[in-house]
Amino acid sequence: LQWSKADLNNIDAMKKGMQGCEGVYHMAGLARLWHPDKDAFFTMNVEGTRNVIAAAEQSGVHRLVFTSSAVVFSRSIRTAITEEDPLMDPFEEDYAITKFLAQKEIIAAAKRGMQAVIVNPPRVYGPSSFEHNANALNNLVAKYLKQSFYAVPGDGHFIGNYAFIDDVIDGHIRAMHNGRAGECYILGGENEDYLGFYRKLEKVTGIKRKCIHVPKWVMDTAAELSETWASLSGKEPGVTHAIVNKIYSQRALSCEKAIRELGYQITPLEEGLSQTVAYVENKNV
Repeated sequence: LQWSKADLNNIDAMKKGMQGCEGVYHMAGLARLWHPDKDAFFTMNVEGTRNVIAAAEQSGVHRLVFTSSAVVFSRSIRTAITEEDPLMDPFEEDYAITKFLAQKEIIAAAKRGMQAVIVNPPRVYGPSSFEHNANALNNLVAKYLKQSFYAVPGDGHFIGNYAFIDDVIDGHIRAMHNGRAGECYILGGENEDYLGFYRKLEKVTGIKRKCIHVPKWVMDTAAELSETWASLSGKEPGVTHAIVNKIYSQRALSCEKAIRELGYQITPLEEGLSQTVAYVENKNV
């Protein structure tokens, strides 16, 4: 590997890093719940993506994979959401809307002739080289190992999609080689509700914990207080209304398109959790 550091707003610096490259993975962006500068999300995620595309085009790079997010898709109702389903919900957070707009930039580049592909990971978990507390799902596993209880939203039957990190990495590589220009691919895993997630965690660890059900109004109140404090202190809130609305809704996703077109493969949630538990215990997260 040859490392080259560049800012997303510096096209010339990015061009230096792209020289001689056949393909570019655009994974950089502002991925946070909140930012004191409201323009930061647009600057980093939308304008930054435009700049990456410009640098790639000017460097003669014809293949690009953009890491978007599953937050650009709507909640599910009766069946799992696919890449082709229409948007049913308004975007509630700057991160989601700017990821959606960034995808539009990628699609426009594909129409100009670039082999640009979009991948959309959902809730990613698994062994990681990041610092402690960098992954929300890994943190849940760590808390399960340490605490005598765990909390679930509402009745615990809200469904999410859980993507094992190795699958997501492999999906990126497959998208680079096999993805169709201008297309989106959900790189997810198993759909499971919160109670099912913890049942699998109980089976993997052999540890049974007490389950506490948290009503939505409790989290709405916490979000109100957290966002008010953020506006006064300038510090990132611990929870927002947008996040509360997401975790109290159905978020089942279909990976069939990625499986069919990319040869994407899914690690069973139980197996992925087993590896994650081993990682968390080893790292003492």
